[in-house]
Amino acid sequence: MSDAIRRILSWVLIPLLVALPLALFASYAALQHNPQGEFCAYVAHAASANYMHEGMACDIQGGALGLVLGSWLFVQVLIGTVARVVLSAFRGAK
Repeated sequence: MSDAIRRILSWVLIPLLVALPLALFASYAALQHNPQGEFCAYVAHAASANYMHEGMACDIQGGALGLVLGSWLFVQVLIGTVARVVLSAFRGAK
């Protein structure tokens, strides 16, 4: 495996694969615990809804939920990258 591919894997792909399940869980938790209703627009007719929240039909607001997913993903990848830089600095300081 070439050095460029190893760098891409270790700096981009692995942090994304670690952060993605956590960000997806945060988005799911935000949708489930939605007291203000910003992630779910409640509708009168169940036929036009794409999600049921606590027995009420609603349409998921993709923009707001995507913002939660993106912000959690960004923060976790940033923390993972900073940790990787600090660890590589300590390893190189021998």
